[in-house]
Amino acid sequence: MKKVFLIFAIVTLCAFMTNAQEVVGKISNGNYVLTMNTNEIKSAGEALLAQQGITTKLTSFEILQDRVDGTGDIYYFLLAKNDYNSVKLATTLSLKNNSFYPEGNYLLSNSATCTGCTKGCSPRRHADDGIIEWYCSDCTKGTGCKKTESSGFGLTR
Repeated sequence: MKKVFLIFAIVTLCAFMTNAQEVVGKISNGNYVLTMNTNEIKSAGEALLAQQGITTKLTSFEILQDRVDGTGDIYYFLLAKNDYNSVKLATTLSLKNNSFYPEGNYLLSNSATCTGCTKGCSPRRHADDGIIEWYCSDCTKGTGCKKTESSGFGLTR
């Protein structure tokens, strides 16, 4: 069964490698609206999480805006969470002509997973020695927040 799931996960991630220019969402009446099928996002996200050794169901998906700590630059990201908010997967998006696109070669090219507590432990970006990277905010309830990053197909660090 594990082999079947692993094959499914690899096929799903490969499908997103060829579809980097697919529109993920758009700005409509000042709101960020997902236009990509959430089942596709769910499948790709759960496959990436499985590759990281995390088994959960992603149930919430939204496009958000934030500022890079240390620079104040605005960035956009897709955030997927499980029911308990104990797993949060974020990936950066590019905004072009009021539409959001994956930033990188595929949907989850530049992503971070924060796990461990239900309050806090959220993916954010900051500048560290001039390099913008992901970090996880502190837990406000509980302890043990852990970050896992993905910068390419099958590559985690």
